[in-house]
Amino acid sequence: MTMKTDNTLKKILLVDDDCMFILIHRRMLELSGITAEIQTASSGRQALELLQHSRKLNDALPDVILLDLTMPGMDGFEFLANLEKLGIPEVDQMKVVIITSSADPRDKARLHRFKIDHYLQKPVPREILLSSIGLTAA
Repeated sequence: MTMKTDNTLKKILLVDDDCMFILIHRRMLELSGITAEIQTASSGRQALELLQHSRKLNDALPDVILLDLTMPGMDGFEFLANLEKLGIPEVDQMKVVIITSSADPRDKARLHRFKIDHYLQKPVPREILLSSIGLTAA
């Protein structure tokens, strides 16, 4: 199955402390051929550091952030709050897709103040993941 998108994605950032999730979804995205670069972070703090480093080097920021909510240290909620504080103008253009194992409706409600493009619950089928970042099957 080929994927089509109106915009080529330069970079996707996967943020999750589950190394199996990272492995599976990284491979899924690589096989789809939709992006030149996939970065990974195992915590919200590491993801913020990657974003700050990219900005400092004038490197491309991610077009899409796939974000887990439940992580040790800095979780997804704290990441989103700190992302707003970075003052990166391009943040408004990034898609943020929450991918979580939490079935707690309070988690979804806590996200109301953030710009979230999609809220997905694990496990996420390939077609749903790809459509959440703007891709359709050809």
